[in-house]
Amino acid sequence: GEYTVNITQKQENGDTVVTEKSLKVEPTTSDNTGKNTQKITVDALPTEGAAVAEIVGGEKYTSLAEAIKAAKEGDTIKLLNSVTIDTWTQVWNTKNLTIDGNGKTITINKIESNGNGNYLFYGAENLNVSNMTVNLPENGSGFDMLSGTLENVTVNGGTYAVVTGVAPEGQRVEIKNCTFAGQTGMAIYTEENGKAVGTVIEGCTFDS
Repeated sequence: GEYTVNITQKQENGDTVVTEKSLKVEPTTSDNTGKNTQKITVDALPTEGAAVAEIVGGEKYTSLAEAIKAAKEGDTIKLLNSVTIDTWTQVWNTKNLTIDGNGKTITINKIESNGNGNYLFYGAENLNVSNMTVNLPENGSGFDMLSGTLENVTVNGGTYAVVTGVAPEGQRVEIKNCTFAGQTGMAIYTEENGKAVGTVIEGCTFDS
């Protein structure tokens, strides 16, 4: 029959690339024992490190962290492969960054924070994330945002998927057509020190 398998490629100094491939098993002629053998073929991943993300109009990177580190305000980072990240180092106070998930999945095994919660991004302003799936570790959290958008994003697991602080004047957080599942605390926390923060939530699905 035909099967779908996940093949991983551990990249030195990069993220582990996870690629879904079709694997086909075909019967062949009998071997010298008189039994049928089977031939299994699957397309291999490139022998060299595959790019994980690119800054649109710029360089490609084998590590998402390196792409984020290199990005300037106003840049768009596009994911090129689904990846597993052993340890994510929390990103502080990023501004005006867009991440196009391109339908890919990020699986994170551990988050290293600065003692302020295990968030992927902390205090992000005008962070815009779309079209991706994020699998969080049990004690990890997703996006701590002051303003920006999440659209067509799925967040699985973790403590909080999204936490929104008080937005800068004239800005807000918009969360649209997202799916949140398996959070142990709260999928979206939209209050700070008793003050509502004006977050817009539309068309989202919640599954505890």
